[in-house]
Amino acid sequence: MSRDFKIDEMPRGFSTERPSTDPRKHMVRCRCGSVFPFEQDTVYAPSGEPRR
Repeated sequence: MSRDFKIDEMPRGFSTERPSTDPRKHMVRCRCGSVFPFEQDTVYAPSGEPRR
């Protein structure tokens, strides 16, 4: 299954550690040194309006 995954912008102090086209495998590094998987906190409804 091919996914079209791209991060538009990262919050200040965060960077990509291991890029991936699969969001479950995309790893992010915090300036404190922690590495963790990318998680999206905004969900787009079928109408296209974001909701949390």
